[in-house]
Amino acid sequence: MVKINGGIFHMTNIDRRNASLVYQAIGNIRTVLMKKNIQDVKISDITSVANISKSKFFSFFGGINTVLELVIAEELDKIYELIRLSIKNKNDRKNLVSEISLLRTIYIRKNIILKNYYQISEQLPSRYDKLKEAIFIKEQYLQLNILKEC
Repeated sequence: MVKINGGIFHMTNIDRRNASLVYQAIGNIRTVLMKKNIQDVKISDITSVANISKSKFFSFFGGINTVLELVIAEELDKIYELIRLSIKNKNDRKNLVSEISLLRTIYIRKNIILKNYYQISEQLPSRYDKLKEAIFIKEQYLQLNILKEC
């Protein structure tokens, strides 16, 4: 039983198994993104490493942008946690934005998936516009959370 927005949601064994499959698929897809640029990733690459059928892929994710967004957003969560932990002088509001920007650059360079994404994001075709928008919003949200905290 899980509480969501004040209500109670009962997870069945199938729900738990599907959630586990989705989480495992995302982990496997991460390995694809470490070897290929986003625009080169095909649904067959994802279904192959995730060991799921195309119909399950579409049922779970709806499309390739969704799964790419999940993986990239998870990577952003990781680096922004590192940024939050690495900020030296949280009381220096004047230089905080610069420090966050510098740490962001350092951690993105160290993360293959994010490095690849940001190197080519401006050249991605329009079919990736929703992905780019979602990633932009996610990153703004993470930055604002750090600024609020400090």
